[in-house]
Amino acid sequence: MNKEHYISAMNDIKPDARLIEKTKMAMAASQEKLTYGKKVVKSLMATPLRYAMVSMVLVFTLIGIYYWANRSVSMIDVDAQALNITALSQKDGTVAVDSKFKIEYSGKEKLATADLIRCIKLEPTMEFALDKQAENTFVLSPKGELASDSIVNLVLTNGDAKVQKSWAFQTQTVFKVIATTPADLSRYVDTTTGIEVTFSYPVSEEQFKSSLTISPETTGTVKTNGKTLVFVPDKELKTSTIYTVTISGSLVTTGGTTLGKDYSFSFRTADNSGKAGGYNLENYSSVTESFLAGDAPVIAVNASAVFKMNDTPLKVSVYKFRSAVDYEKELAAYAQKKNVKFGDYEMPQIDTSRLDKLSDFETKLTVSAQSFWAPSYIILPDGLLNEGWYYIEVTTTNPSDGKEIKLYKLMQISSISAYYMQADAQTLFWVHDTQSQKAIEGAQVKLNGEKFSAEGNTGADGAAILRTSVDEKSLERNGVMTITKGEKTYVDLYTAQSETTSSMQEKYVSYLYLDRPIYLSTDTIKAWGMVRPRGNAGKPEKLRLQLSSYDSELYSVPVTLSPDGTFTAELSFAKMSTALSGGWEQVRLVCGENEDIASAGISISDYVKPTYTTSTGTDRPVYRVGETVASYFKQTFLMRLLLPILMSSLILKTAAWPHPSLRS
Repeated sequence: MNKEHYISAMNDIKPDARLIEKTKMAMAASQEKLTYGKKVVKSLMATPLRYAMVSMVLVFTLIGIYYWANRSVSMIDVDAQALNITALSQKDGTVAVDSKFKIEYSGKEKLATADLIRCIKLEPTMEFALDKQAENTFVLSPKGELASDSIVNLVLTNGDAKVQKSWAFQTQTVFKVIATTPADLSRYVDTTTGIEVTFSYPVSEEQFKSSLTISPETTGTVKTNGKTLVFVPDKELKTSTIYTVTISGSLVTTGGTTLGKDYSFSFRTADNSGKAGGYNLENYSSVTESFLAGDAPVIAVNASAVFKMNDTPLKVSVYKFRSAVDYEKELAAYAQKKNVKFGDYEMPQIDTSRLDKLSDFETKLTVSAQSFWAPSYIILPDGLLNEGWYYIEVTTTNPSDGKEIKLYKLMQISSISAYYMQADAQTLFWVHDTQSQKAIEGAQVKLNGEKFSAEGNTGADGAAILRTSVDEKSLERNGVMTITKGEKTYVDLYTAQSETTSSMQEKYVSYLYLDRPIYLSTDTIKAWGMVRPRGNAGKPEKLRLQLSSYDSELYSVPVTLSPDGTFTAELSFAKMSTALSGGWEQVRLVCGENEDIASAGISISDYVKPTYTTSTGTDRPVYRVGETVASYFKQTFLMRLLLPILMSSLILKTAAWPHPSLRS
């Protein structure tokens, strides 16, 4: 078709009127929508405020979309079976005490560190850090070493204490010395003793002997008894000698583990002179003793049966110091002897040429009739000792071997009574005049030792507070206290305490009560009590009620104190991650880093309640000859279903006791 024919054909086409009308209507609608859109945009853009609002809506919409796309899941929704925890340092199925733990999650969800740390618990309770290594991979680091040779549990909860899954790990036993015989710093050790060392792992006799050093040098043989190595000396040890035993840190177990550092302990052998066969006579209390003026002074002693049963004669010599100053000097010299390792606790003989002799007399022991193990007494004559300071020597002969034994005593007779107690590096003194029956105001109190000194005066109430303390490791704790008021002086030994932090029991007044002492393994412990601070102590932090076994936490719940310091709490056994095996356990009220405030023992047993119980007894514990004994037999029926408790009692009247036929 040529051009002319095409144009002619197009001109011959007649347009459809209905189509044209529809087209016009569509174009008009489009124009109307466009005009409305322009008006809306123009309206929104009319002011800066509207512009800002539109921008904020767009920004928050984008943020919401981003977080929705990268959302983490709640631990309630996580697949616990897809979570796995492994120890990073372990050997032969046990975990090192300094091990960290790797946490991996193979589920599709993304775990957040904050959610995970909220839902993971380390038992026994210990703080830990949680570091994210990669997507859904974390490392848990305990803040401190795990207890050796124990079970450590990592527990996954849903955030509300409900257990979802738990992992148990057995920690390794550290190679160390468990015990020694004799124990470190033992005194009066028998010269026939052997030396025993118990380790946590087996050690060969050859390894032990090559790593063992004894000073003074001692020869002997080594024997093995399980994990205990025994050194048997070739001959008796020397008397009154300090022996030091050192085990080299190079000691190796049969499994190849090294001890790591030297271990030493010391002991002092006994002076067996006059004490053969264990028969001895010694002071029952301190070398020094104070009595009030007018009291009957006595010397309390520990005496072997051989002295009690043989009426052994005792020769007693009494000397008097010429002044309080002389007595104080003797006490200071004695305190200095105690301020060394294995210091002398028995008073040495004093040079009596500087003292005035009062009396020599002979007496016998007064033996207590109450108990064989009670102290016996050396009673001094009435009126012999007035107010002053005395030195007393007691000499006797050991009935078993005829050897001489001597006992020494320093004694003070005073009308001043003094009481003191120590706490928080302070010493409270209270001074009283027993003649006037009044507190002494203005008394001068002095404390003197090698590592401490303090001075103060008592107030109207007779009290004085002095600050005194020594380093925890210091041996120089012993000194002398002197209390003076006018012509009267009181002198005695004084031992300073090391400055230590008050325990939680000292910081708080506390009470803990449980609803009963025995529980089924499915029960709930209901507890209540009170915790109130003493002095300036604030509220206890991280207060919680804890069920413990051998000081290891089994389960705990937080405790909230009311304004008056009271509380209630419950421990449900059903919420524990591990089943209870029964036995004796402990409920502890703890705070901070597992510090005890109060505790109570309980028994857990799946017992069956009895139908009834029975008991018998008498109306009195003691009867005179000829009196009538009233005894009873009682049954208590424990009816269930909240029925009243039924009791039945039977009183039996017996004839006079003992029966005439049994009387002598």
